[in-house]
Amino acid sequence: MSAQKHALPQVKYIIGFLVSMAMLLSVSSYPGAEVTIDKVEFAGWSNCYKMSNGTIDLIAVADVGPRILWFGFTGGENEFHVSDSTKGKTGGLSWVAYGGHRLWVAPESRLRTYFPDNFPVSVDTRHNILHLTAPVESRPDVDGSTGVQKEMVVAMDDTGSSVTVTHRITNQNVWDIELALWALTFMKAGGKLIVPNPSYGPHPENLLPVRTISVWKYTEMGDSQFDWGNRYIVLSQDRTRTRPNKFGVANIEGWAAYQNGDRLFVKYHEHIDGATYPDLGCSLEAFTNNEIVEFETLGPMIELAPGETGVHVERWKLFDGVGETDDEESINREVKARVLGAE
Repeated sequence: MSAQKHALPQVKYIIGFLVSMAMLLSVSSYPGAEVTIDKVEFAGWSNCYKMSNGTIDLIAVADVGPRILWFGFTGGENEFHVSDSTKGKTGGLSWVAYGGHRLWVAPESRLRTYFPDNFPVSVDTRHNILHLTAPVESRPDVDGSTGVQKEMVVAMDDTGSSVTVTHRITNQNVWDIELALWALTFMKAGGKLIVPNPSYGPHPENLLPVRTISVWKYTEMGDSQFDWGNRYIVLSQDRTRTRPNKFGVANIEGWAAYQNGDRLFVKYHEHIDGATYPDLGCSLEAFTNNEIVEFETLGPMIELAPGETGVHVERWKLFDGVGETDDEESINREVKARVLGAE
């Protein structure tokens, strides 16, 4: 694959990383910042780190990962799903679905994507920034060793309900590799994922398509969980479902949200126009079953030379007091107004 094909994503990744690091330092490293990081026990793991600014809390685990297991309002409930059957589990040579938020490699494949993150990660909490670094994925006892190293860098605003999660993958092989960074979050059951459609434009002024929608062989587009609206695609999680479902889009609007009760979890991410994305052009995907919705964003396909690092940044924000969203007008009022007003 030519260097020219990857030039735009690579430049964007480098610039995006520098900008994100400057932003991380600016929000959390100055004297008097209200963010605290404390070592805690959580869900059976003894080595976890709780990040808080008094409005929101975040808990990451260091016994496996990198993984963020808890995110929510201080004194409230976890917005993420954590699997009861794997709480406190460590070790083993098979991939484990612990829940929470993780970093993967796309396109999805049995060997490369499912390398187990069952081993301890190193933790750095300087400047009130939580930096989690996994060991290199290179073990003779694990099939599909990838030779990459994964990191998450988490910065919490000193007030309010926002965090920035910078995902990094470094090629520690002695050969080039091609991949996309893939950030996945297990959302708790009972909510709905709201994905904006591109803004409307009339015919015949607008002759070309503006984005793709991808489906898998097991996708059921007629499933009652879906509402394929004019302004939004809404996926409502159903605890009674017996089969999984999935879809993906080129999310050119750069945000999507998961509403659960009166709370709204928003991810902001960059969609790079002209870049090549995995899965027929997806920068956002969602998978659901009877327990969860996986709320996923993806970076573009990039080629990493030995020692090079790819970067994918998500900005999270949590709202409360959100009203019912049973049609597109109420989504505009309760979701879009908050999401765009908080940018």
